[in-house]
Amino acid sequence: MKTTVSIIKADIGSVGGHAVTHQLLKDKCNEYLSKAKEEGLLTDYYITNCGDD
Repeated sequence: MKTTVSIIKADIGSVGGHAVTHQLLKDKCNEYLSKAKEEGLLTDYYITNCGDD
């Protein structure tokens, strides 16, 4: 089985400037990625951030 590894970076800004990613945004990402994993579209995922990126 072939596996593709993707790293996606998005500079979306935040309420506090370029300092942090809001937890609600990370929660929403987790919601979508979790659903994709349940449906077999993804085998795994990991959410992290550096500042607001």
